[in-house]
Amino acid sequence: MIIDNSSAVLDIAPSNKFVSTKEFRRFTEFCDACKRDNYIGLCYGPPGVGKSNSAEAYSNWNDVEQLYKQLSSQWTRGEDSFVAPPKVRLFDTAFVTAPVIN
Repeated sequence: MIIDNSSAVLDIAPSNKFVSTKEFRRFTEFCDACKRDNYIGLCYGPPGVGKSNSAEAYSNWNDVEQLYKQLSSQWTRGEDSFVAPPKVRLFDTAFVTAPVIN
C-alpha cells in the first residue's frame, strides 16, 4: 500500500537548505509506516545519499536540538528513566545515528 504524504512532506522540511526529493518522500512514507504499525525502522545504504539529512529533516532534529540547548537544565535522569521537558515530548520521532565500528 502506498501512502501519498506529499502535502505533509512540505511541512516537515525545516529549512530552505533541505530539498524535498522523491527519495525523501519515500523515506517519509517508510517512517510513517513504521509509526503507524509500531515497528522500528532501520535505514541503511551507501554513504552520501542523504540518509542522515532525511532523518534530521523528518524528525525536526534542529528544533529538538535548539530546545535541548534552551531547556537542558529541565532534563531529568532517574535510576531507570529519562524524562524530557513537556515541549520536547510533543515530538514523536527520535533521531539516532549509530557509531561506525570496524
